[in-house]
Amino acid sequence: MSLDDSVEDKNYERKPLKGGSKMKTFEDLVCDIVEEKFKDLTNKQLSSINNKIREDRQLRKDVKFFIDELVKLKTNCEESFNEIGFLEDELEKTQIRHHNLHAKERSKSSINNRVHNAGAPWNEHEDRQLRIEFHNALEEIAKIHGRSYGAIESRIRKYWND
Repeated sequence: MSLDDSVEDKNYERKPLKGGSKMKTFEDLVCDIVEEKFKDLTNKQLSSINNKIREDRQLRKDVKFFIDELVKLKTNCEESFNEIGFLEDELEKTQIRHHNLHAKERSKSSINNRVHNAGAPWNEHEDRQLRIEFHNALEEIAKIHGRSYGAIESRIRKYWND
């Protein structure tokens, strides 16, 4: 149902509008208003509006392109992080295997090369020498870690008590 139909249904009397005796439809009125508003636009202004519309369309295309590229980069980064995680796991496994291999070799070496005092009791001289070497070693460890002798000694006691 058009506006004309609803007007006729309510038995409104149609009055002629400016410009003669011809009756104008609602659509005609809207077109007249639009024409009146935009009739003063020059070709240069219309061209400028068209250029802005084209620029807007291009900008939207560019934004979509950059969003698509960002999604691709995000996917690549996620894949790279997964690959890094996998490589870290493999490195850790390799280090463990390397450590275990050397531990077995050291174990075999110590069995094959028994030391001459193995199983013999410790004498006073050896005890004193061991304490001095241990003290020197703790001082060296303290220097390496930038800690005091007492801090290293406390830490070692903690490990031995655990």
